[in-house]
Amino acid sequence: MYQMITSRIKRKALNNCVVAVWPFLVFLFSYWIAFGTIPIYNQAMVSSILLLFVMFYFMIFTVEHLFKQISLAPFWMFISVFFYMFIIIGCLWSTTQFIFISTIEYEKVIFVGLVVSFVSACLIGYQYRKHSRYSPFLQQWLNYFKQRSLVDWGIRTIVSLTLLFASYYLMDKLIFPFLEPLYYQQSSVINQYQYNETYNIFGMLIHSIFFIILTIPVFALWRASKSSLLFWIGFPIFFMVAVMPFFINTDWPLSFRFPIFIEMTAILFLQSIILVQLFYMDVHIHKREIN
Repeated sequence: MYQMITSRIKRKALNNCVVAVWPFLVFLFSYWIAFGTIPIYNQAMVSSILLLFVMFYFMIFTVEHLFKQISLAPFWMFISVFFYMFIIIGCLWSTTQFIFISTIEYEKVIFVGLVVSFVSACLIGYQYRKHSRYSPFLQQWLNYFKQRSLVDWGIRTIVSLTLLFASYYLMDKLIFPFLEPLYYQQSSVINQYQYNETYNIFGMLIHSIFFIILTIPVFALWRASKSSLLFWIGFPIFFMVAVMPFFINTDWPLSFRFPIFIEMTAILFLQSIILVQLFYMDVHIHKREIN
């Protein structure tokens, strides 16, 4: 029994490595096309590439396990994973950089996000092509939104947008004193960027809108407990929006990236709690409606 379990674990780990290789290679290639370089630490190419691969392995692992619990048909799995990953890589990465350095080459980030999201969605959708039980995608969407009135949805959306923006703004005010000196130090590479509070506020608002758009489909399709939803809403986004940019933005000094990592970690988990509290639908009520 023990050998059987360990064999299955090894097989699954190897399979995840094979799956992760393709988005990883596509990321390196598309990043090189867009930016003319790849993220490397102090010319340490081998260790940098290995670190990037480990991050992509965990990215595929977390996204795959999130959507595995939703059990969608291959087509809807592809659409959902593509949408989910593109909002994170193409949109949330862009707004995060826009907030802290007030400039970003959107077309390049969106290009990388489109390519990586498409390949990842194809692979994850292909992985679950043989599953025999699928959740009724459109029916679950309709049943989820029918549970509350249009006014209720409007109020919840406005409240969530306000709380998400406020949490980002207040946390940024707490962390900014640790970042501020770097904007004015002549020896710092951050000196070339400008801190613009108007841009910051606009970026935080856009981030909040994208966060709601990103998570609503998961709320509509979720069938497990509220506590498990909190983990699966928060952790994959934390890993992809806080952890991965920490290692990918190699042109930023550690003294700049680390406070941003702390800020984004606190913001993302706090915002996940807010959204789960406002948009989670009791699983028993939802199941009765579907049945």
